[in-house]
Amino acid sequence: MSNQQDFEQIARAAADPNVDLEYLRSIAASYPGLRPTIALNPAAYDELLTWLGSLRDPAVDAALAARRAGHTGATAAGTVAGAASAGHYAPQTQTGAPAGAAAGASVAGGAGVSGTAGSAGVAGEAGAGSAGAGFQPMPFEQVAGGAGVAAAAAGAAGNYNPEQGEGESKKKVWLIILLVLLAIALVLGLLFAFLRGSGSQGTDSDAGGVKPAATATPNEDENAVTKEEPTIAVETEDETPEASPEPTQEAPDRFPAPADAKEIPGFISPSQNIGCYINNDQAYCSIVTRDYAKEGAGACVGVFGMKVTKDGDAQQTCDDPAKGQIHDGLPTLDYGSSSKIGHFACSMERSGVTCWNMQTGKEFSMRRADFSSGQR
Repeated sequence: MSNQQDFEQIARAAADPNVDLEYLRSIAASYPGLRPTIALNPAAYDELLTWLGSLRDPAVDAALAARRAGHTGATAAGTVAGAASAGHYAPQTQTGAPAGAAAGASVAGGAGVSGTAGSAGVAGEAGAGSAGAGFQPMPFEQVAGGAGVAAAAAGAAGNYNPEQGEGESKKKVWLIILLVLLAIALVLGLLFAFLRGSGSQGTDSDAGGVKPAATATPNEDENAVTKEEPTIAVETEDETPEASPEPTQEAPDRFPAPADAKEIPGFISPSQNIGCYINNDQAYCSIVTRDYAKEGAGACVGVFGMKVTKDGDAQQTCDDPAKGQIHDGLPTLDYGSSSKIGHFACSMERSGVTCWNMQTGKEFSMRRADFSSGQR
């Protein structure tokens, strides 16, 4: 394969978006004429583009401007074709024989790379090589002719090395990660120390309160219990008994019994015909002989009686359970006398007996000839 064919293959690699990035970097370092093509290659990474821009090469600057304008694919292919057809081939030779700047210029061609010392071209100040020397592309850091491409590129681009930039970026990333991890470890350590200190203080405080009880002997515990008993007894004696609730004030009786009324729960009339029984719930009276025409067909065939309770009107009864409280052993309530129990009262008159609820005024009257109920 000829040198021209080799160069065409390298030129196609310089424009290939799938090219190996390390290989692309070596092409940029060894073939100045392909740098505009590399500047247009979408695979070119930011550090490499920055380095190309620092060379101040008009052709490279134009390619970078086209890249920023969005013209990369077709333009890169065209640049490759133009470089191959115009002979933009400027490899670095490996001999140290001085050939001069003219040799570099003759290799570069009319639109290629300048062979002048200190320029963006590859040939050094002492020349690029002799005409009889064999062709071999120079790696990025290989020394040739006592000068080397790396030294020439460093002089033109401010000692920039793309691989070194990547390494420094990686070092910075790892350094940041390391600092973050150290900060997290420091925070966790401080938090652990704080929690441990708080737990120790709480344990010491609790142990200080419990320690005397833990070291006490069974005899001491028994003595302590014995000593507490008199104290409890004294406190009990000193305690003021709670005041019992005051009784609820009941409303005064609106229909009171006579002032001379006696508290007789059960009594009979002087005629022995009517008997009455009074308690806190009712006043009840029954009659032995009666002439009650108004009873009608529903007349009571048993013991007729009447009663008044806490609520409601007075009513007549027949064989009421309270009849069992009326018997011959009850005292006699004389005419003109009264009896009261709770809120109920009865008065005995020659005309009959009258009983009522002293709060509501509901009453009934009973005699041999008649009976009635109503309001006082």
